[in-house]
Amino acid sequence: MPSERYFRNAVAASADAVMITDIDGTIRYVNEAFSRMTGWEAREVIGQTPRILKNERTDPAVYRQMWAALQRGETWYGRICNRRKPSASAAPALPVLGQTPPPQPDRDFYWAHLTISPVIDDGRITAYIATQRDITEDVEREKLQRRDRDDASARANIARILQEQGPLKKRLTDSLNLLMQLDQLNIQNKAGIFLTDEEEDVLRLYTTSGHFSDEFHEKEKTIPKGFCLCGRAALSGEMLISDDCFCDPRHEQTFENMTPHGHYIVPLMHRSAPVGIMFLYTDPYPARDDRRVQFLQAVGELMGLAIANSRLQSELERARDRADASNRAKSRFLANMSHEIRTPLNGIIGFSDLLLQHADRISEKDRDEYLASIAASGQHLLALINDVLDLSKIESDRMEVEKMDVSPHGLLAEVISMMRMKAGEKGLSLDYRWSSAMPATIRTDPTRLKQILVNLLGNAIKFTERGSIHLTAHWERNDPGGILTLDVADTGVGIPPDKLETIFDAFSQADNTVTRKYGGTGLGLTISRRLAQALGGDLSVTSRPGKGSTFSVTIDTGPADHVRLLAPAETDGLAMSRHSGSTDVPSPGLTPVRILLVEDGLINRKLITALLANAGVHDVDTAENGAVGLRLASENRYDVILMDMQMPVMDGYAAARAMREQGIRVPIIALTAHAMKDDRNRCIDAGCSDYLTKPVVEKELLTAIQKASEAACSDRNLPDAVSEPTEITSALPLDNPVFQEIVQEFGDFLISTVSGMQEAFSAGDTRRLKQLAHNLAGTAGGAGFDVFTEPSRRLETLAGGEQTDAVEETLYELTQLASRVRIPEASVCCSAHTSESGCDARTET
Repeated sequence: MPSERYFRNAVAASADAVMITDIDGTIRYVNEAFSRMTGWEAREVIGQTPRILKNERTDPAVYRQMWAALQRGETWYGRICNRRKPSASAAPALPVLGQTPPPQPDRDFYWAHLTISPVIDDGRITAYIATQRDITEDVEREKLQRRDRDDASARANIARILQEQGPLKKRLTDSLNLLMQLDQLNIQNKAGIFLTDEEEDVLRLYTTSGHFSDEFHEKEKTIPKGFCLCGRAALSGEMLISDDCFCDPRHEQTFENMTPHGHYIVPLMHRSAPVGIMFLYTDPYPARDDRRVQFLQAVGELMGLAIANSRLQSELERARDRADASNRAKSRFLANMSHEIRTPLNGIIGFSDLLLQHADRISEKDRDEYLASIAASGQHLLALINDVLDLSKIESDRMEVEKMDVSPHGLLAEVISMMRMKAGEKGLSLDYRWSSAMPATIRTDPTRLKQILVNLLGNAIKFTERGSIHLTAHWERNDPGGILTLDVADTGVGIPPDKLETIFDAFSQADNTVTRKYGGTGLGLTISRRLAQALGGDLSVTSRPGKGSTFSVTIDTGPADHVRLLAPAETDGLAMSRHSGSTDVPSPGLTPVRILLVEDGLINRKLITALLANAGVHDVDTAENGAVGLRLASENRYDVILMDMQMPVMDGYAAARAMREQGIRVPIIALTAHAMKDDRNRCIDAGCSDYLTKPVVEKELLTAIQKASEAACSDRNLPDAVSEPTEITSALPLDNPVFQEIVQEFGDFLISTVSGMQEAFSAGDTRRLKQLAHNLAGTAGGAGFDVFTEPSRRLETLAGGEQTDAVEETLYELTQLASRVRIPEASVCCSAHTSESGCDARTET
């Protein structure tokens, strides 16, 4: 029989840890394997109880099952987590206030497969023998497998939820709720999602799950990209993990009663770009292993795809609605356009046929009436085309707004002066006044503002049979800028309440009887409202049928920090603007000039030749295309070239460039049916000196030729060929000392600006030349010298190109204009403004 020593040696050599206790649970024996597994030496545990191995990771129910089996004298098998002997080097560091210490590598416990058997002698239990096998790696492997299964199941369920029909917010919230049920994530029952707003470059809080305070929802409603953890992840597109909110400098927001927590910040990706951010609150120091990161990134991609698909679906629905609305609008547009175009065309063709077929039987009076009808119908057709072009530019976002400093009083006075004659023809009074102090200058687009006012005043005159029309202006500060309100009130037919909004729709008027009685395209108010909105305001209307209407337009007037306020006129504002001088250029009788007309249209050649002959110019050569025009310009000497830009063989752009390349410096005036700003720039870049749109207006044509011929004659030192230039005076009311002061200050500004332009041109400093031209274009109108605005803008455009000759010609034109400016001597010193600028009187510049 084997001896006791034999059994003791066998137990000592066992690879499993062996521990023997007496019936009271006191340890009496452990083998070497036990010491290797637990770190405890035999001398340290003999006399102790197994409680030195107990670990809180083991469920207490396991211990209860174990003791119940042993007390019944049964062998117990089970899995248990035991504690190793603490290592001296693993002593915890001193805690830092407000910081949760990071967990150390968990080497102080192990999982064991434990077998405990009672030792029975003479029918009673005398001892217990326990064997342990270290299964820590098996347990960890099982844990990872279980987590992978849970993650895969969660990922599949989230994919199913996100693919369901229903609101995106609910699908994303349900997905967050599912994530928070995963034990291995250690989420603190708080999560949420931000969506990116690409237009404003921010994150907007979209949904949350769990309890967040009102303070959180208010502060985190919008987050700039790059700010805090979520904003940083939105910029980088990379997942971020934060160990502790109180220790991470990237966590920039704190809230009342906030407790320590970590974060998973997961970009919701679509096509390599974040469309949102998911944030999960975790216990401090969340897991950072690759499997956890890959799982969350996969969820982020699923959510990103769902968000992108939802946005695409919404955009498709909006596009469908826009397409439906566009089709309906197209039908209305075509119907109205057919009517509007055919009406003037009917007049033009009908009266033209009468004149052609029955000229010998038509009296002189009837002939004049027919011609007047043809001209009126042509103007109506041109106005329609211009309105359609403006609406087209607005609809395609090509409408450009050029803001500059301008005198609001001068601009309003100019419009009222122009429209008052039209009102007088119907026996209507038209006046305007300021109901507040008026700024000396505002920053806006004067051309577009005039367009709005001319349309509103024109409508008021059209729909008013008797009574009056009033334009009231009011300005007030609206930090950091100002708002100008213009009310156009009439005593006309009024508008029914149910039509007050539809009148702003394209091709819409109050009713069909209005269209039949008054005519019109129905585009004016649509364009005016869009222009007002482009100028930072809006257009609205109030009306009483039979009593009249009031259209109110508001515009943003730019920064108001240094705006100088002027006292309003006590009476009709236009009365202040009457003065002896005028900047209007009459239809000139041209000085003897030789002109080359390059135009492929026979009718246009005949028309322009007739207009020139009527103005006293008979020395006109014509060419039917650019190639012929280039040959004639090379063989002959001309004072001005009129160049159509769309022609066969060689168009006007190519012909103008070729002329400049050959050294021909004759002024070239472009004639084109294209009326966009880009077309003007294209003509100037090709080498043209000026630009006119078709149909050609006699006054504009003769004025452009006069200006060009003056410059050409000066270049050839032929001052005797130019008539004595007239003086140029301000359009402001110079009997008012405040406006006298503005004009006198402009005199100083004009001298220094023109001198600076000449210096910049000589030095080749195009940047300074452009800036000075821009300053003059934006300032001249406010001082009542609109004559400088157009050539200054032209110079600003030319200065950035390579047309040196055109730059020199335009600069010479501005210099000549400046020499004709007359600054009147101040008659009264404005005491209200003496402290600002004084009253230094000048008689000329």
